[in-house]
Amino acid sequence: MLFNSIEFIFLFLPISLFGYFLINRLFGKKGGMIYIGLTSLFFYGWWNPLYLGLIIPLLIVNFWLGKIQTRYYSKYLRGHQGLMIGSLLFNLGVLGYYKYLNFFVDNLNVLTQSHWVIEKCVLPLGISFFTFQKVGYLMDCYQGKSENYDFVDFSCFVLFFPQLIAGPIVHHAQIIPQFRANNSNFNGRNFAMGLTIFSIGLFKKVGIADPLSLVAQGVFNFVDGGGNPSMTLAWQGALAYTLQLYFDFSGYSDMAIGVGWMFNIQLPVNFNSPYQSRSIVDFWRRWHMTLSQFLRDYLYIPLGGNRCAAWKQKLNLLITMVLGGLWHGAAWTFVLWGALHGVFLIINHLWSEGTKSFKWKNNVLYQGAAWGITFLAVMVAWIYFRAPSVHCGNVMVQGLAGSYGVLSTAGGEGIPTKNKMILFSLVVALFLPNTQRIVQATEYFIPMKLQKTWIEWEPNIVWAIGVGLLIAWAILHLSSASEFIYFQF
Repeated sequence: MLFNSIEFIFLFLPISLFGYFLINRLFGKKGGMIYIGLTSLFFYGWWNPLYLGLIIPLLIVNFWLGKIQTRYYSKYLRGHQGLMIGSLLFNLGVLGYYKYLNFFVDNLNVLTQSHWVIEKCVLPLGISFFTFQKVGYLMDCYQGKSENYDFVDFSCFVLFFPQLIAGPIVHHAQIIPQFRANNSNFNGRNFAMGLTIFSIGLFKKVGIADPLSLVAQGVFNFVDGGGNPSMTLAWQGALAYTLQLYFDFSGYSDMAIGVGWMFNIQLPVNFNSPYQSRSIVDFWRRWHMTLSQFLRDYLYIPLGGNRCAAWKQKLNLLITMVLGGLWHGAAWTFVLWGALHGVFLIINHLWSEGTKSFKWKNNVLYQGAAWGITFLAVMVAWIYFRAPSVHCGNVMVQGLAGSYGVLSTAGGEGIPTKNKMILFSLVVALFLPNTQRIVQATEYFIPMKLQKTWIEWEPNIVWAIGVGLLIAWAILHLSSASEFIYFQF
């Protein structure tokens, strides 16, 4: 069930909201939490009921693994290392089977000239996201950083449907206390705020991301089919995908956060105007923020982080980003995307270390150049993220440099351009305040203070009319609900 679908907006969401607050009133908070768990299972099973045969056993097994580890820590003041390793291998093994087995076998066949054939595994939706959540939880249990939650608490943490499929990646210490708190009564302000955030996200998806997808898909399909793009066509395709991905994924995150507010649950912010960044380090503080925090806390720091020799720190960065790329998908294009960002981060650190005493870094021209280089690096890396093969990505990058001419492209005349939409979305991403700045309601989880902006949400009649018109426009343009890009990860 898609957030941008009629059945979700007019059926599932109203019924689940009404039922949650009714059950809370009749049977208390535990009853409401059980209802949320069952409702979330229905939401997940809507895609394919067979998925329930995976997520329910994983939920039960990981709950007991965490329970045993927590009891062991409370008794011996240290976690059980063998159990922790086994828990990680179990969860990563399940993820590896569904997501990477075919990739491994295909590459093994190439290396050994063998002909192993296995049936293609259907990738369950959201498996990468809820695997990361459970891995983080089990590592916290091992380190004694987790409470002794009961099964209902744990189920709400893993299953809460707004974040189940594509995040944001939530931490147990963020979400479980909120369900336990006295938030079981309907809150009109929270609902209005959530509806506003949801409507902004819906507009991002329907009004911006979906039109841009026509350009990006047309250009990348053309190149994948053997075409050589001109400079103008390559830039249109690269810019269209760069902006489509941002508005698609940040739109989903806004909608998830908005639904959370309707239930009086505050999910963590996932985006903070990443294309305004003036360094790759700053970009990763603003893009997919919950993933960045997870990779930092559960991979980069355990590897040694920056508490080691300079060369080892750089290697840790590269390993973290390569594995982060592989987490996104079982293809060499994702590995290359991660490696590029690892190299970018290393260069960024070396530059920062070598220019600490330079006073001209605050110069307007320097800041403009820093933004341009950062945006170009991110856009080039996104090409490989989107490309169906490394070769296709290479051709696109060569097209950006003008290797196949500047204007004309034989065979690419039928690809939609939508230059006005590209320009409009670029202006929105670079100059307009983002959702959390407009709403000013996310100080709890965002790791930086929000500055006041010229447009701020208030629960008044003007905003009510505006939000109503925005939702009405988006619903009228829901001719066919399209999936979000990150559903495939």
